[in-house]
Amino acid sequence: MTEYDDPIVREIKDSVSFPVDVECEDYPDVIFNIIFPKHPDSAMAEASVSALESFMLSYNKRHFFKPIHYVSDIDSLPDPSSIFSVCVHVDFGNANPKALIGAVKSLADTGMPIYRLILE
Repeated sequence: MTEYDDPIVREIKDSVSFPVDVECEDYPDVIFNIIFPKHPDSAMAEASVSALESFMLSYNKRHFFKPIHYVSDIDSLPDPSSIFSVCVHVDFGNANPKALIGAVKSLADTGMPIYRLILE
């Protein structure tokens, strides 16, 4: 069975126009390693965090008893894996694993030039 056989992974990959590698071995803790074609500026980092925070707030309003716990704020972003990335930690807590699909779509909806996304 390949990772693409997993229906959630398949939906994540099919829902966005950029490549996504799904390596979330520590789910519900997921690092969104957002890779851009150039060095991201602070506005891109802020937009990345903001998109995921907005998704979390929207999700948690509908799933009060099984919420996403938190999205790292701009001051506590994990170290990027390269000069072309922004890393954001999301603790999905008790959320349904399908919440990952919506979180990825929220990044795509920003219109930022995302080259690749690695979910670690």
